[in-house]
Amino acid sequence: LLANPPHIPHHVLRLIVNVLTAGECSGRTFMQSLSLIQHLSYIPDAREVIASELKTRAQEFGQSLFAALDELAGALRDAETQPYVLATTIAAKFSPASSDQAKLLRVLKTIDYMYSPKTVGNASGGDVEKVQGIYESFRFSPLWQRLGDCLAIIEEKPEMEHIATVLLPLIESLMVVCKYVGPKTASGAAVRAIRASTSPRSPTTARESMEDLFVTFTDAHRKVLNLMVRNNPSLMSGSFSLLVHNPRVLDFDNKRNYFNQQLHRRPHNREHHGTLQLNVRRQ
Repeated sequence: LLANPPHIPHHVLRLIVNVLTAGECSGRTFMQSLSLIQHLSYIPDAREVIASELKTRAQEFGQSLFAALDELAGALRDAETQPYVLATTIAAKFSPASSDQAKLLRVLKTIDYMYSPKTVGNASGGDVEKVQGIYESFRFSPLWQRLGDCLAIIEEKPEMEHIATVLLPLIESLMVVCKYVGPKTASGAAVRAIRASTSPRSPTTARESMEDLFVTFTDAHRKVLNLMVRNNPSLMSGSFSLLVHNPRVLDFDNKRNYFNQQLHRRPHNREHHGTLQLNVRRQ
């Protein structure tokens, strides 16, 4: 709306990221920050400057979280002999709204928002490539591997299943990073995963690597992912909706709940009919 956008020094533009990463950040503050970033993005170079600062912070949180997960994995393995150590580790590093995993999730969601189309039919292939390039540049593979290690230990010990919920922001972060894995790419990654079991090879591109990460992670931890969705079905309305792109992951009850969610989200009025019983042969 301004004929002449204001000149804001780059070091001042970077300060907006502090709102997202300094302590806790309420939902309202987060939404206001996203709106501010959207407005500032009309200033030349502003979006790239803010995105660069977000990338730097994400890398920092990724490194600190890897160390914290390393400690948590050790505590989970020793839980029977040192339960107090486990409780202290979780409470200090992962539970608070000011935890590094909560901050990482906010940063990744902000990057996604900055490059997502704001109106239907206004998607830019260039922007999708940019945001995917940012995600691929993080080199978070060791972080996701250590997260998987923690979940694998939890899955072996049913009495610890509640601990997986504490790691929800980090699991959501992985889903955000894998956002652009679609039905076609997911099925392609599944084919590569099967082929790799007989003829191992490295992914040829960074994007293939992201696709393989999504399929491998969701296949390996389908038990805990289903438990989380079952306990909180609203997750499928957010970043967990990506799970529908790997049809082997969700259990039938979760698929049915998701299907009903989608029906009720349809904009037109629905006519009410009686129940109709059908017998369907799978073939």
